[in-house]
Parts: sequence; C-alpha cells; structure tokens
Amino acid sequence: MASRLALALALTAAFCLTGCAAEKMAAPIETTSPPASESPAPVPAPVPAPALPTVVGVTSAGLAVSYADLAVWIPYDDTAAVLDLFKDISGTEAETSIGSISGDLILHEWPGVRVTEVVDTRFWVTFSAPTIGETKIETVAGISVGSRREDVLSAGGIFRWGSEPEMLYFQDAPGRDSLADPGSGAQDFIAVFVENDVVSGILAPVIEYGDV
Repeated sequence: MASRLALALALTAAFCLTGCAAEKMAAPIETTSPPASESPAPVPAPVPAPALPTVVGVTSAGLAVSYADLAVWIPYDDTAAVLDLFKDISGTEAETSIGSISGDLILHEWPGVRVTEVVDTRFWVTFSAPTIGETKIETVAGISVGSRREDVLSAGGIFRWGSEPEMLYFQDAPGRDSLADPGSGAQDFIAVFVENDVVSGILAPVIEYGDV
C-alpha cells in the first residue's frame, strides 16, 4: 500500500513538473520589430542652367543676340541690358575701374570684352576675343577677332587710317548730318583693328562726329 502511494505521489509530481515546463515553453516570446528606416529626404530636381546665346552679332546700333530658339535685339543705349548680357555670358561680375583722371569714363571688363561708359553720355564695346565662353562674337558681316584682313575687305570693310594697328570700318547704318559741319554726313560704324593682317579687335559703335 505504501509503495503504491509513493508511486502515485511521484507520478503526480512528475505531471506537475511537465505541465509547468510545457506552460513555460508555450508562453509566447515577445519580439520587437526593428524600427522602420526613415524615408530619405526627397532630392530636388536640378535647376537647368539658363540658356546662353550662341552668337552675339555686332552692329553700329546694337547687339543682335541669337539663342537656340529666339533672337534678341539690345540697343547700345540700354546700358543695363548690355552689361547684364556679358555678365550672363561670362558667368562673372565685371571688373570695374575709372578710366580717366576726371572720372568721366567707367570701364567694365570681362575676358575678351570691355564696355567703356562715358558718364551720362554714351558708351562703346570693345571685343578682343572671337568668343566669350561658348558664345561667338562677330559682326553681321561674319568678321571676328582672328579674321584675315582680306576677309574684312571682301566683306565690305573700308580702310580708315593707321597701320599696326590699321583701322578699317563697316558702315552698316545710314549716316546722319553733323551739327558742327552740316552737310558732311556724320556716320555710325563698326571699327575693326588689324595687326599683321589679322583682326585684333572690334569696336562699336563709333560715331564720325561726337556731337551727333
């Protein structure tokens, strides 16, 4: 009888231990999900660079600016527009200085171009390179720095004066009468400077008589 009681107690104890272990094994295991990765900040689309002109055509009255899909006319009396044009083409501000003791000349310079401003009067542009950046600089007759003297003459250039540099010119605008010398026919024109038979500079506008 005692042995049976002992066996029953042993089985009961074993059952309890097995049940407790099963409960422990069956208990759900708590897991933590890894934090969701933060979405990357949106990258703004690159802003396309403004289109630059392909050609700046030099005339005695203004600049004929050609873009890929349009043409713009900038008269020389629109000083701000002329300066902005060369700032945009060059991608830099001009180097500005005073060009005379009296301070009546202001020089705005970029590589290959200089704008000379006569305070409260007028100004002119001098080109010393065939291109500014990727933009070609040429007269409406197709003459640029580096062209040959014979090309200037073939395009209608007329000898004016001097030698080394020699100045030739294109008269591409109707002449006007001079106030100082009526009837003499003042003229606007483009000056082309030639050294060693090669164009070294282009200047516009040039007025035959400064009083007109």
